[in-house]
Amino acid sequence: MATAQANADNAAAPLDQLLIDVGAGPVRRWLPGRPGVEFTASLAGRPRKVGRRLSIMVGELDRVALGRSAVEPKRGDRRFADPAWTHNPWLRRLVQAYLATGDAVAGLVDDAGLAWRSDQQIRFLAENIVEAISPSNVLMVNPGSAKAVIDTGGASIVRGARAFVRDMSSSPRVPRMVDPDALKPGRDLALTPGAV
Repeated sequence: MATAQANADNAAAPLDQLLIDVGAGPVRRWLPGRPGVEFTASLAGRPRKVGRRLSIMVGELDRVALGRSAVEPKRGDRRFADPAWTHNPWLRRLVQAYLATGDAVAGLVDDAGLAWRSDQQIRFLAENIVEAISPSNVLMVNPGSAKAVIDTGGASIVRGARAFVRDMSSSPRVPRMVDPDALKPGRDLALTPGAV
């Protein structure tokens, strides 16, 4: 039983750290503290690995620019499901450059060889930053959002701006993932008396 609890505690470590960082404010949220120092020091001590990783990325970016890259999104990646991401040569190159950069970042985290807990914290931060810079998150680059702007006459931009201001005006200053009014007890959620 103690082993199961220890495994659960270790699995929750990155989320625990994120929740602590959210409460500490926006500057602390993006500075990973001790794990960040360990990550930087580890990579500084492995210049050949870092150089090799960056060389691979630059080579892939060259192939992307020349239209010779075979990099493509993983099957089922809904962010790039719109056919424009593959049929438009500029959008295809943008996605390929993004994926090559994401692979390089993940590789650097692997190359750092950190202790498990620090590795998970840095990996969590790196994955979230890479996800945040996805071309699918850029309003006028994403074909789906560009179509929505046209279809709604710009109303989708206004709704998005209002939601952003609302989310950033109160703690924890992160975008909402779920509408807080989406589920109502007695309507969408069943409640019955009894012991838990």
